[in-house]
Amino acid sequence: MAGMFPLLSATLILTALNWGVFDDTQLAIPLLTASAIMAGIGLFKNTPVPPPLGRLWALVMALSCAIPYYLHGPIGPFKKVITIALTLTVLSTIWRRYTIQIVIAVSGIVLISFIYLQLPPPQFDLWYLQENAIALLGKGKSPYGLTYYAKVPLIDTWVTSLPYPPAHLIAMMVGTYLGDFRWAFVIALIGSALVLYHMAKKSSEPWVSAIPFLFLFYPKAMVYIWRSWTEPTLVGAIALSLWALNHKYKRLLILALGVVFSIKQFGFLFVLALLIARQITWRDCLSAALIAAAICLPFLIADPMGVLSGVILTHLHTPPRPDSISLPALIRRLGGPQFPAVTGFLSVAVVAALATRLKSFTLSTALLLAGILFLVFFLMSPKAHENYYFTPLFLLVAAAVAFPLGATPRRV
Repeated sequence: MAGMFPLLSATLILTALNWGVFDDTQLAIPLLTASAIMAGIGLFKNTPVPPPLGRLWALVMALSCAIPYYLHGPIGPFKKVITIALTLTVLSTIWRRYTIQIVIAVSGIVLISFIYLQLPPPQFDLWYLQENAIALLGKGKSPYGLTYYAKVPLIDTWVTSLPYPPAHLIAMMVGTYLGDFRWAFVIALIGSALVLYHMAKKSSEPWVSAIPFLFLFYPKAMVYIWRSWTEPTLVGAIALSLWALNHKYKRLLILALGVVFSIKQFGFLFVLALLIARQITWRDCLSAALIAAAICLPFLIADPMGVLSGVILTHLHTPPRPDSISLPALIRRLGGPQFPAVTGFLSVAVVAALATRLKSFTLSTALLLAGILFLVFFLMSPKAHENYYFTPLFLLVAAAVAFPLGATPRRV
């Protein structure tokens, strides 16, 4: 039964994000906490997953992905398209038509993305900031040092700092060539699912290969992409790291980890997990940090104070929001004290110290550790919103996919 804990933790976090945040953010917090605890138990008790329980879990995850469409309808007019694509994907798994499975799943998500990105742009500060930053970058100007006026429902002021690291802006340029910078998010999402699928092919159980596509059709993913939330680029960089790690491509791994470092402020948690799990060495970590520095160097030369202010100081000085999905935010809403921003870092340090006591790691337990570090960091941070949890969701699903590895590979 211990082998089911990481699988159940992935199901719990799916359910928490699909249901809890639609009605009451306080409902999501205990579910996410339970996910962290159960993933922790799975980390310390790593045993194979019995096939019958694995099939049951795959069914539960499918339901947790599909039911919210009909309860809350975040993607209203596309319910039928998504349901058909998801159903055909699962059926092709049962038939073991794996090429058909990939074609149906990827075609389905591209079609949904194409329709969805034709909608009017969201009136969110995130979309406005990234659209303007990429426009400035395309003109050869640093987006960190220039000020411009933003007048949308959530912003009506002069913007003097850009909170996104350089690697994220470079990734957005790829999407811009396709007509909308958010296509970079779609590419990252598809690439992440394909990496998970490649990992799943090594299992002798056919149901495992369905899990990556259940992640691909996760109900809120397209909402995150439309609103321009940036988590898909971090997930894509992490997936590239997993691809390199599985194939033992050392140079590609170091490059991907450098991107992880420089694409999101808390990307270092994934590198820390791999280091503790002895999947990489200190030398690899240092090399990745140098790659990250090289990516940031042109922006630092152009405007060192602008990069420092936007990427680091803005996040430290921004006051906590009461609607955050975290324990400190919940305590604050109930009339308790305000926790300092360092709370999340201290919590991660405790978990990391405990993890160093483990004598051996597999790829699955390394991913579990990474998922736990992200979960704990967000749960104990005064500022953590719904979209933040997309990264630990991917890591826990990846741990679930990697868990049965070691069985005799099936023919595909």
